Amino acid sequence: MALKLTPRLILLFTLFATLLLCSLGVPTYISARNALANAVQADLHATAVEKLAAVEAWLASQQATLTGLSRAPDVLANATLLQGAAPPDTAQPHLVAELQAFVGVDMRFRRLFVLHAATGRVIASTVAADEGQLHAQAAYFLNGRNAPYVQGVQRSAAEQLMTLFIATPLRQDQQLVGVLVGELQLADLTTIVQRHAGLRASEDAFLLNSASFLVTPPLLNSDPEVLQRPLPTEAGQRCLAGEHGLLLANDYRGLPTITHYDWFAVPQLCLIVKLDQHDAFAPAEALGWQVLLLGLLIESLGVFTAVLLARTITGPIQALQTTLARFTAGERTLRMNATAPDEMGALAQSMNQVLAMLAEQEAALQQNAVGLQQQVATGLTDLRASEERFRSLVETTSDWVWETDANHCYTYVGPRVRTLLGHEPADLLGATAWSLMAPAYGAVFQAQARTAHTADQGTYAFEFAAATHNGHGPVFLERRYTPFHDAKGVVAGFRGIDRDITGRRQFEDDLHRSRQMLQMVLDTIPQRVFWKDKALRYLGCNARFAADVGLAEAVQILGKNDTELVWRDTLQWDTTEDAQVIATMESRLNVEEQRLGVNKTPRWLRTSRLPLYDQTGDVVGLLGVYDNITAEKQAALEFQTVINTTVDGFWISTLEGQFEFVNEAYCQMSGYSREVLLDGMRIADVEAKLTAQELGAQIRQLITVGHDRFDTRHRRKDDSIFDVEISVNYLQHPRPRLFCFIRDITERQRSAEELEARTESLARSNAELEQFAYVASHDLQEPLRMVSSYTQLLSRRYRGKLDTDADEFIAYAVDGANRMQKLINDLLAYSRVGTRGKPFAPVDCGVCVAQVLLNLALLVEDVQAQVTYAELPVIIGDEVQLAQLFQNLIGNALKFRGTAPPQVSVTAEWREGLWLFAVRDNGIGIAAEYFERIFVIFQRLHNRDQYPGTGIGLAICKKIVGRHGGQIWVESTPGQGTTFFFTLAADKES
Repeated sequence: MALKLTPRLILLFTLFATLLLCSLGVPTYISARNALANAVQADLHATAVEKLAAVEAWLASQQATLTGLSRAPDVLANATLLQGAAPPDTAQPHLVAELQAFVGVDMRFRRLFVLHAATGRVIASTVAADEGQLHAQAAYFLNGRNAPYVQGVQRSAAEQLMTLFIATPLRQDQQLVGVLVGELQLADLTTIVQRHAGLRASEDAFLLNSASFLVTPPLLNSDPEVLQRPLPTEAGQRCLAGEHGLLLANDYRGLPTITHYDWFAVPQLCLIVKLDQHDAFAPAEALGWQVLLLGLLIESLGVFTAVLLARTITGPIQALQTTLARFTAGERTLRMNATAPDEMGALAQSMNQVLAMLAEQEAALQQNAVGLQQQVATGLTDLRASEERFRSLVETTSDWVWETDANHCYTYVGPRVRTLLGHEPADLLGATAWSLMAPAYGAVFQAQARTAHTADQGTYAFEFAAATHNGHGPVFLERRYTPFHDAKGVVAGFRGIDRDITGRRQFEDDLHRSRQMLQMVLDTIPQRVFWKDKALRYLGCNARFAADVGLAEAVQILGKNDTELVWRDTLQWDTTEDAQVIATMESRLNVEEQRLGVNKTPRWLRTSRLPLYDQTGDVVGLLGVYDNITAEKQAALEFQTVINTTVDGFWISTLEGQFEFVNEAYCQMSGYSREVLLDGMRIADVEAKLTAQELGAQIRQLITVGHDRFDTRHRRKDDSIFDVEISVNYLQHPRPRLFCFIRDITERQRSAEELEARTESLARSNAELEQFAYVASHDLQEPLRMVSSYTQLLSRRYRGKLDTDADEFIAYAVDGANRMQKLINDLLAYSRVGTRGKPFAPVDCGVCVAQVLLNLALLVEDVQAQVTYAELPVIIGDEVQLAQLFQNLIGNALKFRGTAPPQVSVTAEWREGLWLFAVRDNGIGIAAEYFERIFVIFQRLHNRDQYPGTGIGLAICKKIVGRHGGQIWVESTPGQGTTFFFTLAADKES
């Protein structure tokens, strides 16, 4: 039974809505889900690639730091010393201090240590507890002896943390002197891996070691036990097997995820980058619910429309249906009743006209029906396919697709803008293309956009920086666009895509900075450096090499070969050596070559050539380094000439005392030929005074001090002994050696012994003379006192009783006896300065001068003198003699005064390790020609009547100052005063 029109309309609209929902909604949902899956996979892959590159760059940076440290001269020198059986005590602390500068919380390494080259024992470490431990079986020792080595990350059971060791050999003059090992700080590695590159909340990344333990903690993990046990996930097992790829499976939490895994062969790590499937497909699920709700709404509208139509047009439609059925059945002349005055009548009239027209056009339509149906079907299919492809590309591509009008205002914005910049597409409609650009880029783009209207370029490209919606950034985008035209050929707008190139720009910037830094380093080193391709065309050089070949800048050498270069000294490079290195793939290191420069002047070069390899191991060019060592060679020849022509002996020996070089003078001195001395002989073989133990101790002390000079005895080939003076210097670079000058001092020793004997004889003679002077002056006192007493007695008893001549003669006798007594007393005092002095003790010179002024108080008051003294030091000396020194000098200043009242000052200052004293006065002064004479005993410049005295006072002063290790001198101008200077040795802090 056929359904009525109303149910059929309801059923028809319901079926139509259902079919529309199924034909559009389901493919849309499936397409969106697949597009999201592809996008997620692409994002995870891009994230993994970025993290792989970052981890590799980080590891390369750490290796470069360790390699640079291994080449530090102080590190190599101290490591070399520590290889010996009895290294210096300072070598290990110095090496630890060098390593300590690279260790710390903010530094690259947790600890650094050096292993003995033969035993693998720790000889120096930044952690004191490590020293002495044996690591002979450790992988980083066994492999690090030959080349830089990275050991896989391991879990330390003692410290409950992950450790990553890298090692590199320490080589001094191509000889292995140790292995430098560093334990890396893994905090930077965790930061690199945990850096959140996407916008999804469940995106996570971490590293596993070869035992499936976590090296870096996951961001989403809340269970601390996960960090303490292996993670046996399917993705981890595949990755540890050396595979890489994408997997949809449960993670360690049991949740379904999309996981990308990659394997690091070095240092044996697995990178896991994952995203929860629920988070990945959330947009598709939301789209599905939206499509379902839209379909239900369409079905409801269809039912309502069907009921409404059934109620209003069922009758007329049925009439139309009957007429059309009959017309279709063949009644081409059939017409409807068009007498009704309403719309149905008009509809009937129109229907009749249509039927008439249909009848007329039926034949033509039948002819074209088949072709038209085919064209329509084909066009609809192509349109749907094109629309589907466009939608799929726009929604799944990682690039942002857009369209603007002729004024560069957005008319279409693809959904990718959400991921790139955080903007909603609808918010950008109508905005200008440069509204998202940084101001500097926006102005340039506007200038380019104006030319795009008239130029016939086709496709335009532009790179710019754009800020994100949340203010983060900037994000660098590469824009490629092309204009489209209307029917008149006028530009109607532009279509294009924007691609995220932030990572590329960062890489390019980092690469540019790295190249600049490398060029700066190369330009500052003294060596000449260049590199060529396999065809011997230059790929680069440093500034010094460019200067040698007459170029103003190093960049000018690119692409040139040696025949195109003009060497500054016409010193042509030997290209045959370059070609040989590339052909044999063998390095030529530190080769000394002689060339002829300007005017055929010989020049010497020290060259090194190394082949350069690509990733597959094929030679792609070579690296060359050379030094102009002409000056060094000339200096060596000059040194050789000097050493071979000097009358003194010279040798160079190792720290073990083995001869490496001797000159002809020492060969003649010792009687040995140069061949015999250099054939394994040692210093101990010719040493005749020091034992082997004493000689070894002296060499160890020399290493600490650096130089020494001493006398010893050597044994000639004929067993005769001769005295020598040795001047020795210890040089550590380029390798530890002893440089010794040997002088035959046999005659000097004989002269010294004779001089010593004469000195002893003279000392005995002086002592006897001093004793004689003392005894003579002492013994003369008794008869002199008798003469003086009796002459004074004669003067008192017979003055005035004899004639005037007798009184005068008696006065002369009394005066002579008194002067003789004074002279003998002064002579006795002079002789006692060196023989009867007191032991030295601390003396306060200020107190000493104060006591002297008390002794001279009457004289000072009598002549109305003013004597001042500043703060004077405490010295070590003889208090009595120092008092006599000050009293003689101050007394002379008061005696040899001028017409004005005497002004005397005593000062002292510290100068060059001695106390410099000055006694100044304003007296009569002394002429310069008498400066030396006044310090000689019994020398006087004035007669006794004018200035009494014996002429011994200043001689005593000189002797006292000499006993105290100082000197005395005078500066004076006649009529303007005199200053006596003298120095005394004492501690400055006294």
